[in-house]
Amino acid sequence: MPTNLVLGNVYKSSFICRDEAQIAWLDRYWKYDFQTGPGNLTVEQLGNALDMEFADLYKSLLNNTAEYRGVLVQRVTGIPPYEVPVVANFDPGPGIAGPIAMAKQTAGLISLYAAFSGRRYQGRQYVPFPSTSDDVGAGRPSISYVLRLAVLADRFSKKFSVVIGVDTAEFLPVLFHRDTLTSDVITTFRARAAWASQRRRGDYGRTNISPI
Repeated sequence: MPTNLVLGNVYKSSFICRDEAQIAWLDRYWKYDFQTGPGNLTVEQLGNALDMEFADLYKSLLNNTAEYRGVLVQRVTGIPPYEVPVVANFDPGPGIAGPIAMAKQTAGLISLYAAFSGRRYQGRQYVPFPSTSDDVGAGRPSISYVLRLAVLADRFSKKFSVVIGVDTAEFLPVLFHRDTLTSDVITTFRARAAWASQRRRGDYGRTNISPI
């Protein structure tokens, strides 16, 4: 049964990518900030909109043996209990960055910032499974990769809207604080011009089962 969105609540989106036995969970948070119309939009519709918006952005950064699988969306604030995540995967498919994968623990790095100082107001996303086509040596990705990474980062720092019929739901990108169930709006980003490492995705790390 579809679950209606609740104004003022925060929703977690987990984008899922896979390369052979390794799975990447890429979490971002969105605060339902504004609505017009009757307010009948659902979590399922939010998931579908996020999937269609971000699928190609992730594919542009994945090597050709990796794949974008879809997104899970779940409410994480407001009155519990919280519903189970909904799944959206209208546009799964392989990456298009190049045919040869780099080591699976290698990742592009996005930094996201709220308008306050301190580590609490900074977030990161380790974008998985790049191609050797985007490596220029000395631990650095190509200019083309950094530009594509910046497109993804920019999208994570801007308002997201879902429009269906007369209903509009607007979501602010936020950094979510689990200890207090509060959030701060993301205002700026940086696409890093150096490779990062996410050790749990390595070839010798623990394998995972894709949830999608």
